[in-house]
Amino acid sequence: MSRLTRTDPMEHLIEQALLDAGIAYATEDNPLNAAKLDFYLPDLDLYIEVKRLHTPRIAEQTARVENVIVAQGSDAVTALEKRLRNTLGDEVLF
Repeated sequence: MSRLTRTDPMEHLIEQALLDAGIAYATEDNPLNAAKLDFYLPDLDLYIEVKRLHTPRIAEQTARVENVIVAQGSDAVTALEKRLRNTLGDEVLF
């Protein structure tokens, strides 16, 4: 993935951080992302779901996969964005 595809402002922040950090990802419309969550990081086998607010649907979405980070609310998204940018080589520091 080499260009921004997310139009939601909070998803856009996460996508930009992934691009800037050189972390490979697939968005929900990519066949590689079988769970159809916002982002799939294949090198880490990890999903990210971004939510502005809690929704009843979140339980169903996160039940699809074992390894998922949910960033809910602008402060959580900003914190995750900063963490994604803090990388050492291929290793993401969480």
